[in-house]
Amino acid sequence: MKINIGVAFIVAIIIHILLILILAINVSLDKPKRPDSQSSNIMKATVVQLGGAASKNAPKIETPAVSAKEPIKVENNNKQKEEQLKKNIEAQKKLQQEREALALKKKQELEKKRLEEKKRLEEQKRKELEKKRLEEQKRKELEQKRLEEQKRKELEKQKQEEQKRLAEQKKLEEEKKKLAYEQQKLKEEQKKLAEQKALQQQQQQELDDLEQSLLGQANGTVGGEAAISGNGSAESQAYGDKIQTLVLQNWYVDPSMNGKKVVVTFNVDNGGLISNEKCQGDSRVCKSALDAIRLIGMMPRPPINCQECNTVVLTMTPKL
Repeated sequence: MKINIGVAFIVAIIIHILLILILAINVSLDKPKRPDSQSSNIMKATVVQLGGAASKNAPKIETPAVSAKEPIKVENNNKQKEEQLKKNIEAQKKLQQEREALALKKKQELEKKRLEEKKRLEEQKRKELEKKRLEEQKRKELEQKRLEEQKRKELEKQKQEEQKRLAEQKKLEEEKKKLAYEQQKLKEEQKKLAEQKALQQQQQQELDDLEQSLLGQANGTVGGEAAISGNGSAESQAYGDKIQTLVLQNWYVDPSMNGKKVVVTFNVDNGGLISNEKCQGDSRVCKSALDAIRLIGMMPRPPINCQECNTVVLTMTPKL
């Protein structure tokens, strides 16, 4: 339990005042009384004048005898009172000393408790400061670790970005090399295609000349007419005329088909093969027209630069 130092000091002062009052009361009670003139036997003295002859003839005056026991009794009483007074003083001193010792002991105990309390508070403060210091140290260590981890991550990120940049640069260089290679290869292919195109044109010209000679010797067909649809280039129109002549030479009709118009559509690939034959109109006329086309089997090769020549549309009408 904590004791207020100020309260303890006031209590000590009150104890000292009470001790002084008690000592004063004891001293006043033990004070010796004044002797009573009537009750005591007091020694009386008579002055006698002595001298010369007169003194010899003078009447003799007797002095009363003084009792030897009475002074001894008074002296004993005084001694007893003095001794009693000394004892009382010594007792009071002893009591005062005991009280002072008690007060000193209490003061020392209070001081000891104060010092212990002060020491406890200082120890508590020291522990709190130590705790704060440890917490601060721990916080600094954690902050240091966090900064180191952040720095490590940043370095790792920079390393990854550098690796990514180098990989992208390497990839770009490889793509440039590949592009240069492909461009070189493309140039070579274009050169090769140009050579093949020239060769194909030469072969096409030879085939055209051969087909022209063959078509000029073909037998005639039963009456009919065919027309190529569309407004293509001169090259496609010339190719259409060849197809039209070849189909009419192989188209056979009977009198029941006279005047029945049909529209025939088919595709011709770059080699002259026929595919995807279609016909709209009278079924018998369509059958005879498709038979004539299939009988031919292979048309002249379309010109290389004529994309529209790959699709042929013929309008065919039997005439008898």
